[in-house]
Amino acid sequence: MPESTGAEAAGRRAVVVVNYGSHDLVERNLSSTLTGLPDVLGVVVDNRTSEAESEAMSDVGRRHGWVVVPSPINVGFGAGVALGVAAARAAGATEFLILNPDAHLDPAAVVKLLARVREKPMELVAPLVVRPDGTSFAELQDLYLADGRMRASRVRPAFIPEADVVRWVSGACFAISSRLWDASGGFDHDYFLYWEDVDLCWRVWAAGGVVRVDEGLTAVHDEGATHASGGPVGAKSPIYYYFNIRNRLIFARKHLDRVSIRRWRRGAPRMALLVLLQGGRRQFRSPRRTIAPALRAVRDGLRGTTGVPRKGARRRSPFTSMCAASVSPDPHRRRPVIPPDTQDSREHVPPRAKPSWFRPPPDRSRAPSGIPRASPTAVAPPAVLRRRCHGPDRVRPRDTPAGDHPADP
Repeated sequence: MPESTGAEAAGRRAVVVVNYGSHDLVERNLSSTLTGLPDVLGVVVDNRTSEAESEAMSDVGRRHGWVVVPSPINVGFGAGVALGVAAARAAGATEFLILNPDAHLDPAAVVKLLARVREKPMELVAPLVVRPDGTSFAELQDLYLADGRMRASRVRPAFIPEADVVRWVSGACFAISSRLWDASGGFDHDYFLYWEDVDLCWRVWAAGGVVRVDEGLTAVHDEGATHASGGPVGAKSPIYYYFNIRNRLIFARKHLDRVSIRRWRRGAPRMALLVLLQGGRRQFRSPRRTIAPALRAVRDGLRGTTGVPRKGARRRSPFTSMCAASVSPDPHRRRPVIPPDTQDSREHVPPRAKPSWFRPPPDRSRAPSGIPRASPTAVAPPAVLRRRCHGPDRVRPRDTPAGDHPADP
């Protein structure tokens, strides 16, 4: 349940932020975004990291009058946003601005974005997202359905038709109405991190909505403030590599036809390399932080593994686990336990009954005409073969002149 109160002062608008171990970053960015906006409700979903972090986030929410929704576990970004949207709707909000904890924007831009989705509720609107140095971080993007590549929409070649791409925007900052949220189904929880924004935009288009970017508005995103790589400068984190590479294949399984899925599967190694190269080549000196998560991501993506993989867990179907538990006290043992007094005779195991349609295989040791066939394993030595051909008292043909053979008439 939400801890902080402040919903009474909120109107029809809310800003939703998902926190994970960075309460100070959330306080700095969200407080600057909501400055001078008392009618906009701040909602923070706290994905649990530790008891101290949860208490600190609750104190921040009480000081600023935000609604803090504690989550007992880390449910990921998409599921966290869903919790925040539900809390905002319970407080009466119908327009939502989704914001990363390491991003902020001008309060006037917040008002314009929320007013836009109120005026046109079937539009998902995002600002231009830039880095602190002013370089572009996210704009309107194209997802090429042929192989899963991504490029900015402004550089799309003229010969590529609109039907071969899907336009999408980053989940770092965008506004959406409750009507479009319900029509599209909101974020898919299977992705956990990354690609949930691509999936949402796909379903917005499918629901009859529109995805667009207001280039007159700007949000600042401090990339990597919540996911430090711990490696060389410019390198991404193993979390980034794993979920970006894996969720690409998960998206294909969910939305594409079989021919396209096979094409995306064949291109998985090449696309994984392109994702790794975003962090530079120097990071390949630490393969455990680059190559290892990429290989696991391709493996799990081909298997269809969703959510967060458990370390050291073996993938077993429920049917296999049920069968193993039913025949053995040890649920991890696959073979049935045989009592010690019958391990030699095994008389307790009944013979398998043959089905009615079973027919014994033909006897291959005899030819169709009934003539016994020579055994392939009984091969006579060369001396025996010569005696069979020429007899014990015959002379070999090569030692007898032509026409003088004893058998000649």
